[in-house]
Amino acid sequence: MRPETVLSARGVSVRFPGAARDAVRDISFYLATGETLALFGPSGGGKSSLAMALLGVIPALVAGERGGEICVRGAPLDNGALATGRMRAASVLQDTDAQIVALTVEDEIAFALENRGLSPVAIDARIDAALAAPPAQGLSRRDRTLELSGGWRQRLALAAALADSPDLLVVDEPVAHLDEAAAAGAIEALGAIRMRGCASIIVEHRCDHVAPLADRALVLDRCGQPVMIGRVAEVMARAAEAPDHFGLRLPASVIAAAAVRRARLVSGSRETPDDTGAVLEALGLRRLEERARGAFAPMLTIEAADVRRGRRAVLHAVDLAIGAGEVVGVTGPNGAGKTTLAFLAAGAIRARGGAASHEGAAPIYLPQNPALAFATATLAAEAARRGLSWDEVAPVLDSLELPSDPARHPLSFSHGERRRLGLAFAIAAREPRLVILDEPVAGLDGFGLSLLRRQMERLRAKGCGVMLIAHDVDFLLGVCDRVAVLDGGRIVCDAPPREVAARILAGAVPLRAPDALKAAAAHGWSPDGASR
Repeated sequence: MRPETVLSARGVSVRFPGAARDAVRDISFYLATGETLALFGPSGGGKSSLAMALLGVIPALVAGERGGEICVRGAPLDNGALATGRMRAASVLQDTDAQIVALTVEDEIAFALENRGLSPVAIDARIDAALAAPPAQGLSRRDRTLELSGGWRQRLALAAALADSPDLLVVDEPVAHLDEAAAAGAIEALGAIRMRGCASIIVEHRCDHVAPLADRALVLDRCGQPVMIGRVAEVMARAAEAPDHFGLRLPASVIAAAAVRRARLVSGSRETPDDTGAVLEALGLRRLEERARGAFAPMLTIEAADVRRGRRAVLHAVDLAIGAGEVVGVTGPNGAGKTTLAFLAAGAIRARGGAASHEGAAPIYLPQNPALAFATATLAAEAARRGLSWDEVAPVLDSLELPSDPARHPLSFSHGERRRLGLAFAIAAREPRLVILDEPVAGLDGFGLSLLRRQMERLRAKGCGVMLIAHDVDFLLGVCDRVAVLDGGRIVCDAPPREVAARILAGAVPLRAPDALKAAAAHGWSPDGASR
């Protein structure tokens, strides 16, 4: 018996007021009970807009014109949101700050359940179940939502959506702010609801996270038009052979295999001595072959710093230095204290013990939520607020492939584009001595990652020190001079990429070996420099 079609789209388009073109155009697909559709595409390509249209949020709650036909269990979706009588739908937004409404964890999970009229006993049981399973395992009922890290807030939002037992779940970048272990737990939870018959749409850039889960993938281009739809393995195989991978962040194993095929095709040999080099180049890990660089003039010095939040110690005896022209990565599990360390480095908070100091002008800090970096209604006004002329900003916007329209509102950009926009203003600053980037990788597509790598080199060449906080360890190993690993508020490792990679592979730090590092090791790279 064929599964019931839960949701179908035919020729769907979305256009926002005042826009010159559609945000998405001519989208058609169907989604059956228990099926998972991955929605891939570049930043600004309309993925989030399509998700909002499918939920009825556009035009019911967000102004916009929706064309084409969307059917819910065979009945057309009118201009209101999804009818709860026909289907129970839940969503997890890209910006969890815009989604979480309660002050405590238990109230956040209970919110949708109370609105559905469940009994207090049933609500209590669902809260207990949500907190006992990934992704919320580790949270407690009375934890205050405002005190949670960005990663834990994302995990809470997903747990609250799953607790409602939806028929349809739409999640937008569900693992963007999660460490590898937490991401695996989130994917496990999404797989569990699939087994219960929930249909889901997962908006993602990283194919490796959703490939084992998704039945099919729909790929959009930069103009919001469909490039292809098909089985995930087929989509990834086609993308791997495209020069730009259609902007997708493909699994490292797929990229490595394609790199080896190309290297052997060029050499005319089945076995190429430099397979390892080809793989490292393709994965952006050439820095693993480099030895530690020399000394740097100090831009930031943190010594024996302790930071407390109420009665809870967040950072313990932290030592960290960043020099001129040095890019230092900071990583670690969710809640390890990474953002608190960024606040300390930026001068936003003071240490209870120890000291933190920086040289020259005040550091430039780009927050985890890119929307918080902007305070004006136009790009020109944002430049003026920072003491910059438009002539200084426009070339940097061009280099990051962002529209250089001085009248455009900063918040009209997509989530990933806002990250690049914040970086553009940081780079345009006349005398940047220290730049602190909190999760700049989250929400970036393959194009965005390449641009970010390029801009890190630009900041390095200007003699600017950079603190780069990310869960994407592969990216840090590929661009940083050193990587510091935080765990439980302590720095447990601070070393060049080669040494950090060795410790990860040996299980000596609290990080899972990321896919690109595993792929490099599988193709002959080793920390001691010997190739197999």
